[in-house]
Amino acid sequence: IAPCFGHRFIIQINTSTRIRSDGIFDLVGMNAGMYKLQIYCNDLKFEEKTLKVSPNAPNFGDFIPDSYKVTGSLTVSKPINKHLTSERKIIFVESSTGKKIEVITNHNGQYELYLHKGKYTASVFNSEDEEERGLVFASVEKTIKVETKPLSEINFALLEATVTGIIDCLQPCIDIAVTLKSRGKTTVVSKSAGNTGKLRLQCKYIFDEVASGNYLVSVDPEIEWCWKDQELKLTVSSQNVKGPTFTQTGIAITIKSSHDTKIKYSSGKVSDEVDILKDMNRICIKSPVWEESAPVKNEYDIEFLGCHGYETQKIHWTGGLINIKAITHEYVGRVISNEKVDDLMINILDKPNDGKEENLKQHNNVRRLGPLSNPKKNSAGLIEYTFSLQLFPNETVILVPAASSLLFSPVSVEIVGGDDCTTISQGVVLKAEKGKIVSGKITANKIPLPGVQITIHNADRGEDTTTETNSEGIYHFGPLGVHVKYSVTAEKEGYVLVGPNEEGNFFAHKLAEVIVEVKDKADGTPLQSVLLSLSGGENYRSNSQTGPDGKISFLSLSPSEYYLRPMMKEYRFDPPSKMIAVKEGATVSVSLSGERVAYSVFGSVTSLSGDPEGSITVEAVGQGTPECTQFQEESASESNGQFRIRGLQPKCDYIVRVKEAPGINTNIIRSTPDGISVKVTKEDIQGLRLVVFHAISRTDITVLITADKPKYLQSLRAKLIRDDTTVHSVRLSDYKGTPSYPLSTIALAFPSVPADGKNYYVQFESSLSQNSHSYTMQPVHFKANSSFRLVRFTFSPILKPHDSELSQTSYLVLPLVIIAALVYYQREHVIFILTKVLQAKYTPNSVYMSQRGSLIDDSGSDTAIVEQISGKRKLKPRKT
Repeated sequence: IAPCFGHRFIIQINTSTRIRSDGIFDLVGMNAGMYKLQIYCNDLKFEEKTLKVSPNAPNFGDFIPDSYKVTGSLTVSKPINKHLTSERKIIFVESSTGKKIEVITNHNGQYELYLHKGKYTASVFNSEDEEERGLVFASVEKTIKVETKPLSEINFALLEATVTGIIDCLQPCIDIAVTLKSRGKTTVVSKSAGNTGKLRLQCKYIFDEVASGNYLVSVDPEIEWCWKDQELKLTVSSQNVKGPTFTQTGIAITIKSSHDTKIKYSSGKVSDEVDILKDMNRICIKSPVWEESAPVKNEYDIEFLGCHGYETQKIHWTGGLINIKAITHEYVGRVISNEKVDDLMINILDKPNDGKEENLKQHNNVRRLGPLSNPKKNSAGLIEYTFSLQLFPNETVILVPAASSLLFSPVSVEIVGGDDCTTISQGVVLKAEKGKIVSGKITANKIPLPGVQITIHNADRGEDTTTETNSEGIYHFGPLGVHVKYSVTAEKEGYVLVGPNEEGNFFAHKLAEVIVEVKDKADGTPLQSVLLSLSGGENYRSNSQTGPDGKISFLSLSPSEYYLRPMMKEYRFDPPSKMIAVKEGATVSVSLSGERVAYSVFGSVTSLSGDPEGSITVEAVGQGTPECTQFQEESASESNGQFRIRGLQPKCDYIVRVKEAPGINTNIIRSTPDGISVKVTKEDIQGLRLVVFHAISRTDITVLITADKPKYLQSLRAKLIRDDTTVHSVRLSDYKGTPSYPLSTIALAFPSVPADGKNYYVQFESSLSQNSHSYTMQPVHFKANSSFRLVRFTFSPILKPHDSELSQTSYLVLPLVIIAALVYYQREHVIFILTKVLQAKYTPNSVYMSQRGSLIDDSGSDTAIVEQISGKRKLKPRKT
């Protein structure tokens, strides 16, 4: 066996032997016959042969191996490949036949198999998943040739590569974590290798001993930087691989927002706007260009845009989470008009607490939007204005549009703020149309006349609206309804007004006037409240009082003579009257002086508690000399209780008191003091006080009830009655005492009644039975003519005896019933005894007895007894 030299072979033919080093073996002592021969060699395999041994054929010939041993290994050693098991399948494909021979490596990655002579292609088997990830072994495919000896070290190993990449930064790089991730979730993390370049705006990352395959490379998402690509794909298929370049594009900001909105950020020359969604957002903003001479900090001014309102609309950000919460929301509305105007305003009023629209005019807190500008034409050709305002959630406001020439429908509208912004399609729509303007000017001799009262009358509604001309004599009404008829009138005291003409103008012609001024003769001060009477002309008469300046004007006078007379208590005027000649359009000034000739007494009227009493008539009656006793003056107190009695003559004594007369001070029963004596000099008297007492208007009622026992008290009911009508009723069972203090006396406060002198009475009722108790209930009468009434009632019922005496009839009936019962049950003995008695009594007269004996029987005896008994009764004569 030539190929087996140097090896130990075992040949088994019911015996064994060794093969020499030259491959020759000898079998000694074999008998002739058929044998099976099996050769065993460590690296070779031989087929089992059947041999025939005979003396004629002592040689077997040469033995050739059937297959040869092939060995090798598969190496998977790096951490990234730990999920790749070494126990993998290796496939050998015979080139001539295409036959596949598979072998599985052991846990050490070693394998062996026996192959026939021939040419083979060997490769490591990859699953579909591994092929998708691009796993490649260094020896992808090997070709071997099996000839005359075993083969060894047919080895396979996984490819291991180095990956190098670049990170471009907008500012000096920091240590940035770069992650290499395969599809099987195995990761290798590498820190950036540091800065490169003069400005340190670039850094490098390196991954060593990377297995072949498809990977995802990403930068650390936790740092507040943004990248052109956060994650990129990488295929490793060679020893040195260039990794992807990561380019920083800006700074990452995390924002939590209560609503969808928009922000504007700025830093240096960088500025932009970004849309923000509700809840959490991670957005990228641009970073300024970094220069060595002007380092840039990651600080930004952030302004909140959008349709919401915030506590602050702008913040300065240096890092961290930004939490923005909207507190108001935009409400957008429209005004659609057939006329373009430049003064369209929207007044915003808070809703009145009582909800009444008539109180809108009392609002002081009025916001105003406008004038609205930049209108657009809608599809219908109408002018459309838009407006917006910020509202808190559930805030209610009233919108009132206004423009000098427009009428609105509706005139006002109520809106309520929502939890988010209200868009233009959701908001209110106000309609407007051009109205009629009524205006004009009032002049007198071509001079503008202010203060003229102008009234416009709405003929359709019968309504009047009034205004006054301004300093330029101009009046203005509108906008008014275009389809309504109006009329305009003008009026000013002292003038005759003619018009209006087609332009709405009036022409005024001044009338004559008299201006009177009254002063105090003593010190020249103006006299107020002087009554001036002016009469004359054609039935002209006017009575007016001077104002605080002591003046009064009589206007619109026709040319004539007028009689002027001043009047004021306590004053004498000089002159006492005056004739005044008035010419057309003239202004006549008259001066009068008054001398004080009487004086006043001042005081107050109060109740006993000090409360002011108004409308109380107080009088001052002269005393002493006949000249003084003829004087009497009076006055009524004001709501604050103060009074002033005018016209008291000097050197006279007066009694000041509350006046007593029929129909006067009817609610007062008396006053104190009865009167106050005063002496009048040439000055007023101050500080008097009168106290009044009102007539009683109500009567308070208290009922005091006393009972012998608490249970008797509980049985009572008390009623207040007037004119047979119950005014008030109360059960005393509702008033309960305590076990330790039972009630036997109680005071009841009845509702007060008018003190009108009418008759009332209190009626008492008890739930105690008259069969068991003896008592009487007498009502208590009173009149309601005082401030208080006390009603006393004592309840003392008497308990009747339980065993009442039997009547005489009772004594008679009971024995008779007993005797009748005994006679009935012992009737035979009773008849026998009665017979013996009768026989003994009537024996001498036997005839009578026999005659009578025929009449006596049971029934006749009973009847007799009854008759006899009845005969003893006293008969009452019958009335006829």
